[in-house]
Amino acid sequence: MAHSFPEICYYTSCINTYFGVLFRIKRLPHPSVLEKISEALYHRICICFGKRFPVINRLKNRDNKMLVSTKGRYALSVMIDLAEHEKDGYVPLADIAERQGISKKYLEAIIKDLVKEKIVKGIRGKGGGYKLNVKPDECTAWDVIKATEDNFTPVSCVTDDHAVCPNKTACRTLPMWIELDRTLKVFFEKYKISDMLSEEPF
Repeated sequence: MAHSFPEICYYTSCINTYFGVLFRIKRLPHPSVLEKISEALYHRICICFGKRFPVINRLKNRDNKMLVSTKGRYALSVMIDLAEHEKDGYVPLADIAERQGISKKYLEAIIKDLVKEKIVKGIRGKGGGYKLNVKPDECTAWDVIKATEDNFTPVSCVTDDHAVCPNKTACRTLPMWIELDRTLKVFFEKYKISDMLSEEPF
């Protein structure tokens, strides 16, 4: 049953208040939290108006792995931050989180992937933290994206672990997807951390 107009106004006010607080403190919660909030808001909107919205529903079915996720974008920011403070030695994760406005807990997951790929190294305890394990002019954006993105391809049939498609020999679009996949890799390989370090923020 659809809600009354005053109830719709109330829910809208709550949404505005919540996001207003986020912008004021200049810090967003973990993406998984945002996803749950978005899910809840979507269902609340549907309840308020007494119907579902196909356009919103289609947007919720995110099947496009070609877009760089929040994790990949933040990982690049972390690498740039570490490069900027390379002379400081091991940089505490809390300092990076503060400068970048990213949740420390979320950064832990990102750093874990970068350490696993030996792009970053760290030490525990007093005076511990993280530092680059590669030179900024030898690490590309592709190295970072590849380390943090589970699957970064335009379509699933060009992934390494994908089962052979039964239509592979007859598919006339496959060469196009393969070329796009290679083009993306070449594009991100052009940009080194040192290049981004010299770029002025917008």
